[in-house]
Amino acid sequence: IDDDVKERAKAIAEEWKPKLNDINVDGSNGNSLEAHAFLQLVATFGIDSGLVQDDLLKLIPMVCRRRQTADLCRFLGLSEKMPGVINVLANSGRHIDAVNLAISFELSEQFSPVSLLNSY
Repeated sequence: IDDDVKERAKAIAEEWKPKLNDINVDGSNGNSLEAHAFLQLVATFGIDSGLVQDDLLKLIPMVCRRRQTADLCRFLGLSEKMPGVINVLANSGRHIDAVNLAISFELSEQFSPVSLLNSY
């Protein structure tokens, strides 16, 4: 990807980032197209728009029901942080989403699907 294209993508991401703060995490129900598109933009163009991993991690519960979430997290280098995301999901009553991520990241021993579903 040409440098000028990456620069345009970075400018878009920097303009877009503050708007993500207005997304209702609970209202998105794990299927936020807005958050998913932003993460996809960051991943596709390799953008480092001043985002730290914690900023990206806050978006994962908003997109966790989307099929591409696990691959997107891996590509963005967030795999090691998934236990925290799974805890957030489980603690907010989204046990099925927690199970899906636990299985996707092979964390079933740490987060037993049976236990998570029983608490559902």
